[in-house]
Amino acid sequence: CFVDHEQRYRFNNGASVEWFGMPPSALAGKPVVDVIGEARYRIVRPFIEQALSGKQVAFETLITSADGILRHGQVIYVPQAGPDGKITGFYSLVTDITGWKRSQQAEKDSQALYQSLVDHLPMCILRKDRAGRITFANNEFYRYSGKTKEAILGKTDFDFYPHELASKYHRDDLRVREQGESFSDSEGHHTPAGEEK
Repeated sequence: CFVDHEQRYRFNNGASVEWFGMPPSALAGKPVVDVIGEARYRIVRPFIEQALSGKQVAFETLITSADGILRHGQVIYVPQAGPDGKITGFYSLVTDITGWKRSQQAEKDSQALYQSLVDHLPMCILRKDRAGRITFANNEFYRYSGKTKEAILGKTDFDFYPHELASKYHRDDLRVREQGESFSDSEGHHTPAGEEK
């Protein structure tokens, strides 16, 4: 849509029906505050003022659409100048990003569940990148190693173990990566606290 320097709608496309429940012709000339309401206007007013000062702004906000559904909107205000260089208004570009936000939240929830599960397993769990750097370790590994998260993440086996043992782990990792098969082995260790594992 296009909003003029008096903050009145001058042009709206068909999406106005979905967002406001009104056809474009019904919005023409109406003040923004009358269409979106005082509460919502207080939220977007600073962005409107920036746009009318000539600055392009982008932000995310929650919008209740005409069907009563609360949606996540990505909003961009693009100032428009007249022939004399004065700002005559701004274009408002709104994209419904509700689906993307939901998928983001689902991913966060999945990661939180994974973290919670592996942190309570009575075994050491590591994840490494292709260079052999540790990108994740569970609480049992931190307890077993006696090291902090900061001391573990980003390091390789060569930072913690004798060269011969680190080389073995590196060969094991390569075999798993190249063959795409799981690998199982048993070995004994003494923790920094003297426990035999």
